[in-house]
Amino acid sequence: TAAFTLFSYIVSKSQHKNFKEPELLGDMLDTTVEELDQPKAQAGGWLSHFFTGTMFSACYAILFDYTKIKPNFVNGVAAGAASGIIAMAWWKTALSLHPAPPRKPDRRYMGHLFLGHVIFGIASFMTYRSFTKKSKARKRELIM
Repeated sequence: TAAFTLFSYIVSKSQHKNFKEPELLGDMLDTTVEELDQPKAQAGGWLSHFFTGTMFSACYAILFDYTKIKPNFVNGVAAGAASGIIAMAWWKTALSLHPAPPRKPDRRYMGHLFLGHVIFGIASFMTYRSFTKKSKARKRELIM
């Protein structure tokens, strides 16, 4: 999630547009939940963004445990693309239904979401692979 969020902030700065999902989520909460002040709404945006990333990562881990899918670069691209399609559908729906959306679900934003999720998939798969390789190496050391 951190890699995707960094990508969003870099794209936002370079394009002079808000592609920052945690802030967009916070803005959506701020305009729909009266009990939340702006700082709490922004915190909620960040929490929901990282919670969603954690859930996607947990789904990836389940794939590794219950299928023959391996955590490698190509599979990370594929999983990120699939996640990107899901995210594009969610954001398009959420922004279309929101009474005061912080932005329009335009092609540039949708393209950014797709590419960001590909980056997320690669980072998630390669991180998982790194940790499982280290874990297997430690188990071998303990056995010897």
